[in-house]
Amino acid sequence: MFLIDSHCHLNVLKFATKKDEEESEEEFLERYSVDAIIQRAHKASIKYMLAIGTELTDVDEILNIADNHENIFRSVGIHPQEAQKHCANYSHDKIAEIIKKHSALPKTVAIGEIGLDYHFERESENAGWLIDSFKQISEKEKSKLIIQRLQNEIDNMKIDSKYHLDEKENLSKDPLEFYDIIG
Repeated sequence: MFLIDSHCHLNVLKFATKKDEEESEEEFLERYSVDAIIQRAHKASIKYMLAIGTELTDVDEILNIADNHENIFRSVGIHPQEAQKHCANYSHDKIAEIIKKHSALPKTVAIGEIGLDYHFERESENAGWLIDSFKQISEKEKSKLIIQRLQNEIDNMKIDSKYHLDEKENLSKDPLEFYDIIG
């Protein structure tokens, strides 16, 4: 038996913080290297991994990780917490262009993650635009869409209704069948 990690952040070094004072900087960097993480995952029977894209600035990094590891696949997207920043720094056309370009590449299996994440802040205008835009791209490209849902039950129901996700028969036909529900 093997496992699939359907949601991982292999560019974890940007999230990692050194906690062990005894550990050298070199040991710390080795522990959080992509190769070390993948090796530990394989030892734990994880055969395939989906590296989730969270920012336009990490697209190339995620691309390289997947291209250099046979059992790693990727998504391209903007995490809900990054929606406001990305919409301020990039035009909507530029965001759509980058997502379209990278969603068509080999080993890109989904668009996202996008969605509404109210854990840290309650910003939904830009996140709503991204959901609509990425949904259109996913339909056009026949790609799956990853939606993160965290602490926003009422707005999640609105999304379900808008995209007919509340009708179970649509899940098997719709690009949103690759549906990541968190929280």
